[in-house]
Amino acid sequence: MRERLERLEEKAGKVPEKMDEVKEKVRDILDAAVYRISGTMDEGRREIKEEIKEVVKVMEEEKAWVKERMDELREKISEMLSGLAEEEKKVGELLERINEWMKRTEETERERRARELNDRAVLLYYAGNPDGALKEIERALELNPSSASAWLNKGIILSGKGEKDKAIEAMKHALELSPDLAEAYNALGVLYHEEGEISTAVEYFRKAVEKKQNFALAYRNLGFVLKEMGNLDEAIKAWERALELDETLEDVRDALSVYREGRIDHA
Repeated sequence: MRERLERLEEKAGKVPEKMDEVKEKVRDILDAAVYRISGTMDEGRREIKEEIKEVVKVMEEEKAWVKERMDELREKISEMLSGLAEEEKKVGELLERINEWMKRTEETERERRARELNDRAVLLYYAGNPDGALKEIERALELNPSSASAWLNKGIILSGKGEKDKAIEAMKHALELSPDLAEAYNALGVLYHEEGEISTAVEYFRKAVEKKQNFALAYRNLGFVLKEMGNLDEAIKAWERALELDETLEDVRDALSVYREGRIDHA
């Protein structure tokens, strides 16, 4: 029995030693496994890193390609928009020219019609129908209110109807529209002469021949008004100029004949 106990003790004493051996073996196995796992993980990390690099590279390449395509697209869009803007500008210019042409055509037609009415008014006036003439001239001015000649004719018609103040107003408006309209100065000279304002009449007659140096009728009127004022020398000069321009002015010829015969004071 004692011997059996000793053997068991001997075996039990060897258990820790065996355990240490087992532990050492297990440790070696575990270290090897860990090493293998670690190596595998490192390799995996490297592979993953390489794959990530490849992905990044592809993404960068794709990004560059996308940027290039986007730049091309922007350029095409810019060219297209520029072309559209240019076309829009051309269309706008065309429409503007068409509108201007239509406006000119419309204005030309109104002016043409206004001239017809103006001429008709003159004919009616000299045919002894001042009322009809006034209606026609009003219609002409409705179509073309900036016609200086129509305003002048309105003044002449009103003067013929005895409406002197309105006539003067119309003629002065004609001069506002056309400051060089010699016929208006002459007509105003006649009106002021009829109203007895001789000096004012002379001013308007002088202005008429200043604006239109070949205006025979204005020289004729100036001569007669100057004669009334007693300025015979200037009157004769005005008459002579009137005859140079228009030999048909018989009253001027007669006045000059009387003067030359020494009977000017009785004329």
